[in-house]
Amino acid sequence: MNPLEATDKSRYPDLVYVVEDDPDVSQLIEHNLRTAGYEVSTFFSGAPVVPMAAMAQPALFLLDIMLPGISGFDLCRQIRQHEQLAKTPIIFLSARTQEPDRLQAFDVGGDGYITKPFSPRELIARVRNVLRVQPDASILRLFRQGIYHREDFADRIGDKGFRL
Repeated sequence: MNPLEATDKSRYPDLVYVVEDDPDVSQLIEHNLRTAGYEVSTFFSGAPVVPMAAMAQPALFLLDIMLPGISGFDLCRQIRQHEQLAKTPIIFLSARTQEPDRLQAFDVGGDGYITKPFSPRELIARVRNVLRVQPDASILRLFRQGIYHREDFADRIGDKGFRL
């Protein structure tokens, strides 16, 4: 199977927030994520991301570092300080290749770091890997939106202690 093609996921695809100010790069990321079966919301600046995520929580954030207005590092800090979003995985995607930038990304709360130019296959592999170790984010998102109730999926989370 082509690693960029959709896998047999739940009826509710994971939502990925892409925060990238370069339209060509964001379009490439969005195309590859959608081909792989993800739902995507794209932002060209960081300002609207946290308020939007509080209303429609993503399963994952993909953040550029150099954004207009607010840096990806500062946006990551805001996400980590937000009670509802704090545990949502964050992968940085940046042209910055120096070790201090990569270390800072992890210090502010990032879960991964991909340098540009990037391989679409690697991007999808890293997204899948980060989401694989998370609780079923699409189900948790539906719960928080009031579509599901605790008893509808308690058997899926068991006693793992996920905060609903």
